[in-house]
Amino acid sequence: MNACNEFIHIEPAGKTRAEPRKTPETRNKTEILIEKAVDQLADTSGWVMLSQLVQYVRQVKPDFDLRELGVKKPLDYFTNRKDKYSVQKEREDAPSAVFISKRK
Repeated sequence: MNACNEFIHIEPAGKTRAEPRKTPETRNKTEILIEKAVDQLADTSGWVMLSQLVQYVRQVKPDFDLRELGVKKPLDYFTNRKDKYSVQKEREDAPSAVFISKRK
């Protein structure tokens, strides 16, 4: 059986959607989920493909919205947290992919 993992809400023209609440509790839960996802999905060298990471988070939390974290793009979240994550934009095995790793 196939199922959709991503749901996109489309507003009628002329209506605007309120920004999601950025409460510390919501932000903290989402950040914990992302951290666990990096741990679970990382390969033997400790790297995980960003697209795979985002897909996993959306499966676990279908209402996942990057605005909860104050960013528009997934890569922005990780580049803003250089103290916690490393970002690698090119590798021989996947030249157009972006990889994320936790700093030790």
